[in-house]
Amino acid sequence: MIENLEITTILPLVLYLKINIPDKNDLFNSYNLLETFLALRQICKLTTKNYNNVFIQIIRQLEAPVDPSDFNSTDISSEHLREILASFKEDGNRIPKDVEVKNAFKSNVLSNKQAGEILFIITLKESDSKYSDSKSQSSLTLSVEHIMPKEWKENWPQAQFSELEIFERNQKLLTLGNLTLITKNLNSKLRNQAWDDKKKTLKDYSTFKITTEYLDIIDWNEKSIEERGLNLAESALDIWKF
Repeated sequence: MIENLEITTILPLVLYLKINIPDKNDLFNSYNLLETFLALRQICKLTTKNYNNVFIQIIRQLEAPVDPSDFNSTDISSEHLREILASFKEDGNRIPKDVEVKNAFKSNVLSNKQAGEILFIITLKESDSKYSDSKSQSSLTLSVEHIMPKEWKENWPQAQFSELEIFERNQKLLTLGNLTLITKNLNSKLRNQAWDDKKKTLKDYSTFKITTEYLDIIDWNEKSIEERGLNLAESALDIWKF
């Protein structure tokens, strides 16, 4: 996932760890920590502006002797990397708290590319079986679909909404709780279908649990979006543990 997030400033740190951590398991754990750092910060929309300095700082801290009296006492390991990341407290370098991640799934609006990468990793995790067809998928073959469409007024029941309620719905449908992944070919078929029609189409063609587990809901509304967002947040925190 690191490469798909398109944060190239992390590459020197990635290569540094690869060169200096010979143990494959420890290297894998180090990369998992970096992915957690990037993914959770992206979900929470924390700034990327200082990343170049952050990653250089991490390299310098890994290179520094843990015993000031012994210049050879460096500790380049996943555990030391975890300690360094845990020491960061500023918005420009810290790992978000669980409650921030849950709030982000509830209210943050990501770009389709960012949302697609997050949802794709959750999809792979929830379909973790040797029989699953999702492992043969690539995020490049999928597109982000709004379960409640942006043009919801066309085919979705509308109560006597106030202007504020219309605004709130238009914001809520952009959050992760309303987004799922479908094949690009299916995208044009769904368009702005009414919920009953959309459920049938998704039941016929979708195999991803992030979609199929919600297709028996009678009315897809703000409450449904928020509840699904919380479920996705729990999955994300299970994947990106720190």
